[in-house]
Amino acid sequence: MKKPGGPARLAFTLRLDAARSVFKPNNTRLLSS
Repeated sequence: MKKPGGPARLAFTLRLDAARSVFKPNNTRLLSS
């Protein structure tokens, strides 16, 4: 895989993190670390 773009990856990561926090708020910190 190529190196993902900064802004694009940031938006994608934030979206993923938000989705995960909705289902597993307690595991969000572990996944983000």
